[in-house]
Amino acid sequence: MISRHAALLTAALVAASTGEALADAMRTDDAPFVATYLVKKKLGMSFEAFKSHQLNTHVPLALALPGLLDYRLTFFPPNGSDSQAVDAIAEVTFDSAGAYEAAMASEAGQRALADLPNMLDLDAVIVLTAASGDMYAAHIEPE
Repeated sequence: MISRHAALLTAALVAASTGEALADAMRTDDAPFVATYLVKKKLGMSFEAFKSHQLNTHVPLALALPGLLDYRLTFFPPNGSDSQAVDAIAEVTFDSAGAYEAAMASEAGQRALADLPNMLDLDAVIVLTAASGDMYAAHIEPE
């Protein structure tokens, strides 16, 4: 068995020896369009209430978006009494930017958008988008 570090180093060396850039080897086309939301909870809301609202109310709304291919949600609880830079990151994947825009304009999208003020500091939301060809991934098998 080789370590993860050795596996990555080996991949980099193989890519270099074949003339293939490591970035080219890591390029992924399995996520045609991704919108990533970096969010902070609503002021005065506890982290537990925020997480509960996300999981029990907002996630079902998001999963109803037409054309949604993948949904990922990661929470970042406070470190002791210190909050983190963001409370959660949500990532939605669609076939295209057009499919994303249509989903957000749909009735389901409007319901999901209408829920945001119930849990988020809307002034702190950051939305990032990327299309196929701008995304890279490396999957490391466990040892």
